[in-house]
Amino acid sequence: MMKKIQRYEGDENYGDISLHLGGYSEKKQTYRNVKLCIIAVISLCVLAALETTVLSRVPLLILPSASPSLCLLTVLASGYLLGEKEGGVCGLLGGLIMECANMEPIFGGIMVLPLVYALLGYTAGALSKKLLAGNLASFEVYALAGLFIDHLVKLVLTMVRAGDISFGAYLLGGVLPNLILSLTFAPLIYGAVKWMARSADS
Repeated sequence: MMKKIQRYEGDENYGDISLHLGGYSEKKQTYRNVKLCIIAVISLCVLAALETTVLSRVPLLILPSASPSLCLLTVLASGYLLGEKEGGVCGLLGGLIMECANMEPIFGGIMVLPLVYALLGYTAGALSKKLLAGNLASFEVYALAGLFIDHLVKLVLTMVRAGDISFGAYLLGGVLPNLILSLTFAPLIYGAVKWMARSADS
């Protein structure tokens, strides 16, 4: 009789402990996600302001008309380092912030950037687990591909809206300078996102 009572009490205590630990783990994960979301919104707002104001007017290196895509790099790094869900959410936020940060509506007011950024951020998280090595060199490769896709979408929408366009001027005056500067800033964004992810986990 005594053995049965002890066994029952042990099972009851074990159930309480497992429920407590499970609730604590879920609460901690929710707190981490909320903290990362707040950090992402603040960081994207600051980077969007820099990208559309200061960096677009200050000559960088020998590329006076170019500005690095800091928000898109942050979206790609978030998906690459944190996962596809985080990358998708960060991409959606980054696209909305970039649409609002521009002085004039992009593509006649069509909200394209949130969808493009969300897809690129989600894909970055998916590829980092399956195909890419998960280091800075692989991130540079994916950043180059993501930036190229972003420019390709903008080119198609610009052609639909404006009609005829000079591909040489667009390539030399917009795409190549942006790619060079963005890849130059990519290690800084990669390191910053990695540090913020570790800070949120701690």
